[in-house]
Amino acid sequence: MDKNVLSILKEAPHSLFYLAHEVGIDADALGLQQLVNLGLISRIAMTPTDILHVVGKYKEWDTALAFAGTQIMAERMGKSVDDFVNAAMKAVVDRLCFICLQSLAGFENNQFDFSSEEAAKYLIEKAFDLEKQCLFSTSFAINKPIVAVGAPAPAWLGAVAKKTNTRLVIPKHAEVAGAIGAAVGQVMESVKVLIRPGEGGHGYILHAPWERRLFDDLATALDFGVVEAQRQAALAVQKAGGRDCEIVVDHEDIFTENFTSGAKVYVETRIEAKATGRPVWVITHA
Repeated sequence: MDKNVLSILKEAPHSLFYLAHEVGIDADALGLQQLVNLGLISRIAMTPTDILHVVGKYKEWDTALAFAGTQIMAERMGKSVDDFVNAAMKAVVDRLCFICLQSLAGFENNQFDFSSEEAAKYLIEKAFDLEKQCLFSTSFAINKPIVAVGAPAPAWLGAVAKKTNTRLVIPKHAEVAGAIGAAVGQVMESVKVLIRPGEGGHGYILHAPWERRLFDDLATALDFGVVEAQRQAALAVQKAGGRDCEIVVDHEDIFTENFTSGAKVYVETRIEAKATGRPVWVITHA
């Protein structure tokens, strides 16, 4: 099946539903994560930056592709492109407003989550929906200015500042601030490994981006996978220019239920190693 999927995707990108139809199975059974982990395919989706391309506020990437994706999403939602874009832009701005309020509450040492409280969500959404006619309204005021960094940030944060009754500051060279922060921040890399039952129920197969190996028992496969994931994550940080590496490894066993007996059936084990390190700077003198 994997070969069929790769053959189809070789010609052009396609949705999960199209791939499932072409290979003759249900979309939930495609199991493409292994191909993603191996770096053979990538997942794509619409982003807020695509919306900015459609409205002409940002033009650094493929505008035609962004517009095509917008048309598809609008058709699926039964909306015109303009209505979809307006709804998407409002949703992005409202989400940014919500995140700002939640973040500020956190800075005041509050542990509650606004999204888990229906009353809080109701009042916050009223404050964000400035054009909607209703029986009463609410408003919030952020007592600090919002500083916009990153190339597309000013396109969104002007509306956020208006809805939260604060001031927007766009510093000089704001478009490269994110890149500078990434350069002086930590180097982060992650490695994912899968362990699945072998063919015919014999042994266990470790699927990693660098190899595929068969083991007689799960414990041995897990020990090997954890050690190798750590090693590969550390190497990735070193190649990216990092040092003093710290690694965190998580693993999760996935089971399903046998519909006949009700017993748990082992599906796979997912291992992920996340490594962080400090960037190494090389200073040269002219």
